[in-house]
Amino acid sequence: MNPAFNPFKLLTQVAIAHPNEQLNLTSGNVRWNIYFYQGKIRYATHSLQSLETIESCLYSLGYGEEIPKISRGMAQGNLSLEKGSKCVEKAIKWLTEHKNLSQSQKMQLLTQLTKEALETFVWVRNGKYNLNQEQFCSLSIDNGLNLEELLHFWQKKLQAWQKLSPLIYSPYQRPYCPDVSLIPSSISSTSANILKKIAQLKGKISIRQLSILLKSDDLKVAEFLYPYIQSRVLHLYPPLTPLDQLPRIPSAPPSTLSQKTTVNLNQNNQLFLSHENITHPQDYQTNKVTKIICIDDSETMLNTFKTYLNSDRFQLYTLSNATTALNKLFEIKPDLLLVDIEMPGVQGDQFSKILKRSTAFKNLPIIIVSADLAKIQASKINGQLANDFLKKPFTKEDLLKKIYKYLN
Repeated sequence: MNPAFNPFKLLTQVAIAHPNEQLNLTSGNVRWNIYFYQGKIRYATHSLQSLETIESCLYSLGYGEEIPKISRGMAQGNLSLEKGSKCVEKAIKWLTEHKNLSQSQKMQLLTQLTKEALETFVWVRNGKYNLNQEQFCSLSIDNGLNLEELLHFWQKKLQAWQKLSPLIYSPYQRPYCPDVSLIPSSISSTSANILKKIAQLKGKISIRQLSILLKSDDLKVAEFLYPYIQSRVLHLYPPLTPLDQLPRIPSAPPSTLSQKTTVNLNQNNQLFLSHENITHPQDYQTNKVTKIICIDDSETMLNTFKTYLNSDRFQLYTLSNATTALNKLFEIKPDLLLVDIEMPGVQGDQFSKILKRSTAFKNLPIIIVSADLAKIQASKINGQLANDFLKKPFTKEDLLKKIYKYLN
């Protein structure tokens, strides 16, 4: 069995290395499609999203009493037969034509559906991936969604869900009460009424559907139900098909600190995660070795860096291509990055800009190196590309002065 991988790290890596591509994941019988633009998520979907998913999102957007009528109308248009992005596209078209769905409302709906897809994505622990440079999607959220904010939100929510495992492993589990007499008499009337309502429903609705009825968040509803499940006042049926094909909420965090995860692309642009157990030695500040990555397509310049930084004080890593450097950045966790501005593939200034926008590397000191003073000046004008600049040719003293400026 393959070790668990980290979907949070995967999203971050793809956003940095392939900021305008489409990430596809297949796990079991479910497929996720996540569309990136300039490192932001412009839309995400999974193959089990359906008319019911859209109804849930419409409830959260305040459509309320209109939902049954809307559902009947969309069902007559055969939307109940569609799944995934096709269902969403047809639903939005129907809502625009029959309910005058505004652009703002469309963006709200797409945002809700994207968040719904991403929630189950971060539960995945095994799957196959690929990247597409051409994005086949007519749907897009204006300005995209900030990946850093999304990942922070889902990380916190996942941790909260994990406190309820293994009893609760999905918001699509269906609570039921086998014996109303087991409902404690000491609880509040509000709590008692909710439990009695669950008893009446006889397991016909999921935790998520119950949260819609209660006009609450599904996690909060699950947290309310949890002690009654523990005491066996309530029981849980598994999710109905096909929602039982979605991944379960993992009971443990995605991959541990003792495991590193790297992403590699084969010749067919198929994305794979590989794992290697490593031991992190204790980092003594008094004898700390500074890890520096140098990226330059010139072998002569890389040798210059090796000569100038040949010291027990530094641990130097030299790379000739920025496109393949991202995995090393995650693996090495450098203290400082030196990058040439002119390279094949990704330009050094563009690579630096991408890193500065990421959560993982926004605080990494980056020094851009170039022989072209005009390009250095242009990069300075653009701003937020790097911490500093170094013009070629330079002396050992010039280089060390720049490095110590950011390490001390």
